[in-house]
Amino acid sequence: MFCSQCGKENQEDCDFCLKCGTCLSETKKSKPQPKWKIFVIVIISVLAISTIFFLTKDSVFDYFPKTGTVRVFSRQSGNTLIRNHAIQRTEKKCFFRGVQVIPVLYKQNGKEATQFLEVSSSFIKIVGEKEGNEETYYEPFVISFPFPLRQGMVWEEKPIKNIFDGWTEKKYTANKQRFEVLGKETVKTGAGVFKCWEIERREIDSEGNVTEKRIDCYTKHLGMVKTSISIANETVEYTLENFKFE
Repeated sequence: MFCSQCGKENQEDCDFCLKCGTCLSETKKSKPQPKWKIFVIVIISVLAISTIFFLTKDSVFDYFPKTGTVRVFSRQSGNTLIRNHAIQRTEKKCFFRGVQVIPVLYKQNGKEATQFLEVSSSFIKIVGEKEGNEETYYEPFVISFPFPLRQGMVWEEKPIKNIFDGWTEKKYTANKQRFEVLGKETVKTGAGVFKCWEIERREIDSEGNVTEKRIDCYTKHLGMVKTSISIANETVEYTLENFKFE
């Protein structure tokens, strides 16, 4: 052991330097750790932090209902409440217009329609819809749920809407849609209470007038559990009443 004051080498069991008398006990306590031990500690710390990050990190898939999820919604307009009004079911992946999509089947008022969604780790895009023999698809696809979300995030979409009735195809420019992430809110529904992201969507015509306003509430594992749609002076709310996994 070397003295920290004069540099003389002393035996390991010495408490004081044989040359200058400096106490060697503090030197013993402050003996540096081998570099390999420090390296191992750093690596273990990094791995632990990385594991916690990836286990707690959200993704789009956390907010999209898995295949076989059935959601039943009630409809309320003013004082009129209709239970079991609409049913949504997430189907297996398929291809629509050459794009791999996840179809969501809608049943409402005796009618059926399917919306085709492209889902990745960073977004949900509306590719198109189908009702009866009529198909609608968008160019470009409409981003309805980017990720990660943050309060105050704003984006706009103005796609070309293509409608094919089985014989002819028509194209026209859809109204601009402005999206804004309002933040997180606790939403109460007939199926339970959920912590949700609220996303506002405004449809704006060529003159700058808001023709439709809606607020969609997304929660983990179930996706949208509530939506409020305002057109003119009427507001309609669809709220999750119950759900099941088939």
